[in-house]
Amino acid sequence: MDNEWDRIILILAAPVIAMVALPIVLPRVREWIVEKLLAYQVVVPAPDALFEVPTTGVGLDLPRILIGVGVLVIGVSVVRGTVGRRAQER
Repeated sequence: MDNEWDRIILILAAPVIAMVALPIVLPRVREWIVEKLLAYQVVVPAPDALFEVPTTGVGLDLPRILIGVGVLVIGVSVVRGTVGRRAQER
């Protein structure tokens, strides 16, 4: 980018390009992500799910929800402990 006009044109053109390209790319990316999550058994098909993620056809059953809540609780505990220790050191 040699001059200011190149930057201005890029800033103005990027949203237009995104509006054209994203609707084409996003469904394919979503399908690939859903396929991988099902393959790794992170999510379950919608008929087996307790909570369904809209427009994806997959969801979470009770064991996966409990594991997610447990991970969140542990993460919050670690962060609070770290913040508390740093506050005491000051």
